Amino acid sequence: MPIYIIGLILSFRTTGLRGDSSAFKPYIKNRVQEIQLLSDPSQWGHCPGKDNPADLISRGTSAVKLAQNELWWHGPLWLKLTPDYWPNRHRDILDSEFCSEELEYRSSVHVAVTQQRESLVDINRSNSLKKLLKVTAWVFRFVNNARIVNKSMNFYITADEIQNAEYFWLKYVQYEFYSAEILTLKRNEQLRCSSEIKSLVPYLGEDNLLRITGRLLEADLCFGEKHPIILPRHCKFTELLVIREHERIGHCGVSATLTQLRKNYWIPKGRQLVKTIIRICLICKKYNAKPADQLSGQLPRDRITQSPPFQIVGIDFTVLVEGNVKSKLLWELGIIKEIFIGRDNNVIYRSCLVKTSKGLFKKTHSIVVPFRT
Repeated sequence: MPIYIIGLILSFRTTGLRGDSSAFKPYIKNRVQEIQLLSDPSQWGHCPGKDNPADLISRGTSAVKLAQNELWWHGPLWLKLTPDYWPNRHRDILDSEFCSEELEYRSSVHVAVTQQRESLVDINRSNSLKKLLKVTAWVFRFVNNARIVNKSMNFYITADEIQNAEYFWLKYVQYEFYSAEILTLKRNEQLRCSSEIKSLVPYLGEDNLLRITGRLLEADLCFGEKHPIILPRHCKFTELLVIREHERIGHCGVSATLTQLRKNYWIPKGRQLVKTIIRICLICKKYNAKPADQLSGQLPRDRITQSPPFQIVGIDFTVLVEGNVKSKLLWELGIIKEIFIGRDNNVIYRSCLVKTSKGLFKKTHSIVVPFRT
């Protein structure tokens, strides 16, 4: 026999049967799902609490009163009437306090997934541009051998493969940092004022690389010097390129390295980058290192003890005349015959006349050493 009318006690559950069951806590959600599966929510109506026989027991009453209660034995009076006299079965009465207890509050987390292309060769793990280009060339050779029938079995990397690998990285770096500028130039539009390279008046060359227009079109220079390739400053590839050019010219200074770079490339604020690279270069650190300061020894007694003039050197004093050999035993002996003081009439002598076995000689005081017995 089909279900025609199903009574329900709580008004909140009447409303809940017509809503989404997943909004409630698990206990109520499971029962609402089962009711919605076995019946149609439109078959459910609302029974007021005063007409609900079950409320007599839950609110408390005696057995004597319950035996004489018509509501307990026969139900509400409107059940004997036609459905037109029944309480409004479609009204939605929602008790806010009860709803707040029954509803389950869930925190929603929005996750944004961005797809980022990863290069097959990790440039951040490379410390040499030469090694990076070789690895890239080997990868390209493997890809080409996997596509074509006539495979290249040469064991060595050719110069053309190295050049193609460098062209790939130049193009990759420019698209990574200047993709907006490249798309704008392809549409033949003006660059935005906020662009870092707008003042350089860039253009796309035949090789699809960003180059500087410049004002050296009529100069007797090569194409790379007239229209150098633009490279970003904050880039690992640019740093490796600066290191290669710095080593190629024999670890010269900032100006020489920058001049070498600008033969083919232009880096915004490149001088600051070159200074940074040279500052961390180990060979340049060793070459430009200052010598350590030697700790001075104690002064000899003769230099710090006061003595009157001519106490050590005077007329008829025996002295040693310093020669070309270091040993004092081989120096000549002499006798001071005359002392010459300075033009300022200072008592400190500047030179003296010494008589040796070879004759009289005028010697400066720096090579005359007192003879100590």
